[in-house]
Amino acid sequence: MKIQSRFLLDLHRGSSEVDPERFLDWALERLANDLPFDSAMWASAAIAPRGPIGYFAHLHRAPDEMLVDYVPIKHLDALICASLADAGKTVCGPIDGARADFQPFVSTYGLAQGMSTLLLDAGLNVVTSISLYRADGTRPFTEAEARFKETVFPHLIEADTRNKIAHLVNEASFDDPCLWQVPEVEGRGPQGDAEASFNEQVRRESPLWRGRYLPNPLRDLLARGRSGDP
Repeated sequence: MKIQSRFLLDLHRGSSEVDPERFLDWALERLANDLPFDSAMWASAAIAPRGPIGYFAHLHRAPDEMLVDYVPIKHLDALICASLADAGKTVCGPIDGARADFQPFVSTYGLAQGMSTLLLDAGLNVVTSISLYRADGTRPFTEAEARFKETVFPHLIEADTRNKIAHLVNEASFDDPCLWQVPEVEGRGPQGDAEASFNEQVRRESPLWRGRYLPNPLRDLLARGRSGDP
């Protein structure tokens, strides 16, 4: 419990102190202090009829080429498939027994042992996962390590969200406390990170709203704000 408590305390502090561009790497390095691993992937995707559409993927201690090689064979990733089938639970095991057409990828990037936890937000139709890997096939992740990661996983996601929102608020330089409920958005308004209070508020005001894009009134407001119009 002391290890977990220290980790959560550090995570809470880091969410307000670490620069957003460094936060994912910082959080994963902090996690590695208590749960050793060789590389990791923190990813998010929107659920679509033809399969997940990548929102972002962050590699830690791994070359960019890994993601390039992964995309064409992502449907062969048994670890992620198992996580999708049991969202919220941590799945771990050897990846060296992967099917033949996935094995070269595993060998190239040292992914002999894997651990994955996935969160599904049905309201936003978005999944977020954090996968950890060990290159040594003789060092499997233990049940205790799986329980630890499963416990801290939602705190990692929340800390990342708070870190991004805090950065947006600081950049805006406004004093209105309601800005803490502003989601991180891009040009058309995809809502990849938002606090639960924001989601609830939008659903009250727009009962038919679903998915990862902001309702039209909010998107219009965002566009006016960026153009400098009142």
